[in-house]
Amino acid sequence: MMRVDTVTTKDNSLLHAVRTALLSAGDAFFCVAFVQEAGLRLIEKELDALHDRGARSRLLVTTTFGTRLCRFAARSRTNR
Repeated sequence: MMRVDTVTTKDNSLLHAVRTALLSAGDAFFCVAFVQEAGLRLIEKELDALHDRGARSRLLVTTTFGTRLCRFAARSRTNR
């Protein structure tokens, strides 16, 4: 069985909601239109904890800003 959580907010609490969801996630699949490495760094501890639990994270993105994103993603894969 797959449980899907979606996160939307109106009060600028999106970061807190994403961090909270990652605490209990079995796996994480992010579908976003735009991403910056700095945005991924905001949830880096939570992603590391997710990988430490043996869970997987995936990122589907249409546009990236900055050239180091690929290195960040590759590092994340090696932390599994």
